[in-house]
Amino acid sequence: MTASKRRAVTDKQKQEREQALIDAAWTLYQESSYESVSVASVAQAAGLAKGTVYLYFSTKEELFLAVLGQHLCEWFESLREKLDRIGECEVDTLADYLGESLKGRWSMLRLFAIVHAILERNVEYDAAYRFKKLILDQLTLTGVAIHHCIPDFAMGQIMQSMLYIYALIIGMQQIAEPAPVARQVISENPEMAVFNIDYTEALSAAAANLLRGMAKSEM
Repeated sequence: MTASKRRAVTDKQKQEREQALIDAAWTLYQESSYESVSVASVAQAAGLAKGTVYLYFSTKEELFLAVLGQHLCEWFESLREKLDRIGECEVDTLADYLGESLKGRWSMLRLFAIVHAILERNVEYDAAYRFKKLILDQLTLTGVAIHHCIPDFAMGQIMQSMLYIYALIIGMQQIAEPAPVARQVISENPEMAVFNIDYTEALSAAAANLLRGMAKSEM
């Protein structure tokens, strides 16, 4: 038995195995699609036996929920760093930073778009709880950063707006990246041009309108 396929014993070894699986799944996903990545291919890419995957993740969906969780954390942390640097600002500036922060993260956004319809549908309670808690914690921390940028917004109001923006991030991605046949319909029919959107611009505009609307509702 090769060293890579021996059972992990220490906590460090287990963490390394888990991370190796997450990294392998992410790499394969970026090269193809979620549908084409199998548990067997992830195990092979990580240099592990297929059965080893199930010691860490009960399903493919749970594995990719962990993959998404890591990349969402990286994005949220990057966004907060930007917000901390700009200090107090206008709503439009904040919305622009939000849109710009997602540039270059298209693979994460594609995975984010299937989280509710696919990934959360085949995981156990503990995995679902960990992911929801991760999102809640990140939204809360980012809400605090937004409050520093727009102190006139109450924290309760900011948390509500963060939840709506969370939905916008997912929804805009689905419009911006339609299925191939839908993309063909849009490109070949001028009257369908309204569906041809730039993700960053559309998200920034929608987020700005949302935040301005919520600000007015508090007056």
